[in-house]
Amino acid sequence: LQRSITNISQYSDSTFLLSNPDYLIRMDHQKVSRTLSKEDIGVDKRQFINYLYKPNDESCIFILTTSSIYKFSPTTEKCKKVDQMKDAEYRIMQDLKDGYQFVGTYGQGYYLHYNGKWVKMPLDKNGYLKFAHAALIDSLGYVWISSNNGLFQTKFIDMVDYAQGKNPELYYYYYDKSSGFLTDEFNGGCQTPALKLRDGRFS
Repeated sequence: LQRSITNISQYSDSTFLLSNPDYLIRMDHQKVSRTLSKEDIGVDKRQFINYLYKPNDESCIFILTTSSIYKFSPTTEKCKKVDQMKDAEYRIMQDLKDGYQFVGTYGQGYYLHYNGKWVKMPLDKNGYLKFAHAALIDSLGYVWISSNNGLFQTKFIDMVDYAQGKNPELYYYYYDKSSGFLTDEFNGGCQTPALKLRDGRFS
């Protein structure tokens, strides 16, 4: 394949999908059953595959690329581009809560996805959230978003209200080196670059 495998997503009990920037590999019952180029499935040849995400309530896989988001059907092995999304380098898509997903980009901010809607979320006053790498929600309902320039905290319910048009603004609390961090550069570099541990702490 010439490039390393960078992503894996579980589609069913026995089916996994793996990818590198140019190929999608299907494994059934622990054996490779199909190796598909990005052109085979309908991804533009000028784009590279960045990330795979399987929603809990849909029979598709979202493929995030360096320009677009596609819905891939493992049944037909074809993609359909999500037309309402602007060109951007989409890096990550992850669950938050109650059917809401965080979608991070490299340089174009972040989105909230729910019920088939994709809502561009507001940036902080300095624009640091243009590079939003990951988001985790804690037990008190606060969402923590890592970026190239510090860590941001906001309320999940406020994010939902903004996405639904109930609130025109979104307040972020900002943490940087003055909060005690040795660095305020929370780079991505892997998928996912943040996770919640079993004891509730974040890493």
